[in-house]
Amino acid sequence: MQGALNNNVILHEWFFEGVAGDRIRITMRDITPNQGLDPLLILFNPNRSEIARVDDIGDLPIEGLRSTDAVIEIDLRATGFYTIQAARFGGRGDYELTLESLTQP
Repeated sequence: MQGALNNNVILHEWFFEGVAGDRIRITMRDITPNQGLDPLLILFNPNRSEIARVDDIGDLPIEGLRSTDAVIEIDLRATGFYTIQAARFGGRGDYELTLESLTQP
């Protein structure tokens, strides 16, 4: 999924259905040509309680990502609909959001 954040649009909400025991990875990366967005990812469980918040990956060596991009890897504890908030810690620009299952079949 892709979107743009600025002073008028400060966050987007995305939803997915998760299953207890699944391991997932959510990645939000700045795709603005001038690298003007500092992504912020927030994950809420089916009860709308915040369960993860990540601003920067920092010095983690993840290929294709900058230190200001955001990644959440988590084991889901409940089955239901989860909410991802794609927001910004600073700046403005375009982002790409991906959701991957890391659960082995």
